[in-house]
Amino acid sequence: MEESTVIPQPGQQPAVVIVPENKQESNAAPEKKEEPSSPGSADRMKRAEFLGNGPLVKTIWSLTYPDFIAKLVAALYNLVDSMFIGQYAGSTVEEKKLALAGVSLASPVEQCLLVGCSLIFAQGGGPLYGRYLGKHDEKTSRRIIGNTFSMDVLLGIVMAIVLPLICDPLLVLLGASDAAGTLSPCRKYILPLMYADILYNFCYATNNLMRGEGAAMFSCTLMIISAVMNIISDFILLKILGIGVSGAAYSTIIAYTCAVSFGLWFFISKRSAVSVRCSDLIPDWKLVCNMMNVGLSGMVIGLANGILSIACNQFILHFSPYPAESAETTAAIAASGSLVRMQFFMFIPVNSIAHGVVALIAYCRGAALYKRFMSALKVCFIGQFVVSLVVGVLCFIFAEQLAGLFNDDPDFIAIFSKGLRYMSVGVWLCPCACSLYPGLQAIGQGFSSAFVLLNRSCLSIIIVQFVMCYYRKDYWGVFMAYPIAEALSAVVACCFFLYWRKDMEGVNLPVVDNSPVSSTPSATNSSKLTPHPAAGPRPPFPALSPLPPCEAHHPA
Repeated sequence: MEESTVIPQPGQQPAVVIVPENKQESNAAPEKKEEPSSPGSADRMKRAEFLGNGPLVKTIWSLTYPDFIAKLVAALYNLVDSMFIGQYAGSTVEEKKLALAGVSLASPVEQCLLVGCSLIFAQGGGPLYGRYLGKHDEKTSRRIIGNTFSMDVLLGIVMAIVLPLICDPLLVLLGASDAAGTLSPCRKYILPLMYADILYNFCYATNNLMRGEGAAMFSCTLMIISAVMNIISDFILLKILGIGVSGAAYSTIIAYTCAVSFGLWFFISKRSAVSVRCSDLIPDWKLVCNMMNVGLSGMVIGLANGILSIACNQFILHFSPYPAESAETTAAIAASGSLVRMQFFMFIPVNSIAHGVVALIAYCRGAALYKRFMSALKVCFIGQFVVSLVVGVLCFIFAEQLAGLFNDDPDFIAIFSKGLRYMSVGVWLCPCACSLYPGLQAIGQGFSSAFVLLNRSCLSIIIVQFVMCYYRKDYWGVFMAYPIAEALSAVVACCFFLYWRKDMEGVNLPVVDNSPVSSTPSATNSSKLTPHPAAGPRPPFPALSPLPPCEAHHPA
């Protein structure tokens, strides 16, 4: 076996990497990249190259502002939906309040089971798709899209069969009851959505896959279509036709049907970077598992809101100084559910920046552009900090006015406005976690990304809520916990960043040996020595004084 030695040049310090022989053999005959299937496919794949070589801030902005516009419209829909239910889902103020409380109790099912499960494939497929576009791997990129669609169909069929069977026990478990008058509106709202789960799956999947290839304007258009159609349908079904709380569910189904039609048209009409074939729909279970690993943080987004709603409702019911069926407790539950939706609205700009940057950093990861990767994360953090600070100040000032948009009940307004002020105090700390999780997602650390997001979205909040409610002996601990929980989640996010920082910077390469090299390598060393490709300028090689023979063989 032939050995090679790196001899230090005069005035330089050697920097070498120990590379195993099997690695050397693979380096000697590099694997050929797969050629695009057609010239048209190659041209379409080049559309994503701006993610790796475009001006950084301008590129992030071009990806962020369409997502921000779309999320703003979608969040307005969420608020308008609550407003229509609180204003028109009944003939009296009490009936409207019961309808709003019923939807608040049912929303965990929608967020956890419908949205959460669909996002594990949607947000797993999007970043993975962008990463393989960065590698110019057309075949795997196609298979990611096809497998995402296959899993959406399979998940939709399972959900439509199983969930209606456990609907009533699930709602009772979440706190709905006939005695309080909340079970009927819960059932009317959530049951139609259970049958339409496949629409949730395809809507979120096509949206995230569009973002994965940098098609931000198409993604924006899809979300705007969904939100606008939802608002129009709410107006017709609730206000004009007076269908009641079930009209809000039918509005969601109509809106998602329109959005899914647009999303499938984008991929079928060859406007995407790759063209999906029928063979790509055959499940590749190794690829599916990889998608699920990356998409864990996406599922957490849905699960967190649902779990948080469940915990808040249960804490209010358990620690309320009033009976569970009283008007005061019902108002607190309605305010808590509306605050969860308001929290979603507050974090629109923060999430838009994170979603805008994830396509860019996933592409950079695949193309080994580590410096650009880290620069993008820094821009993401600064942008999120500025907008979260502004949003927090505005919500603190206009809390009463925002409460009045949901319901006219005095108890509801008092609880909602005070809770919103507690929430807005610590919102400026959220960028610590919200700028980190897309970076972890892009490097394939799905579990770490999911934990950071889960901790920030609900885990820290629930723990602090329980402690404060237990010691205060009332439900106000639910609302006072938000700023303390933000601080805890920021500390956890910083710890995760320090742990994964080297991996993000791309410095976790083979071991670098900076020790002086002997002119006669050991005969037992079967590794070869190769100069480190990123060693850069080297400092002068230090002069070493010779050691006496006894010291050389017997060091102290």
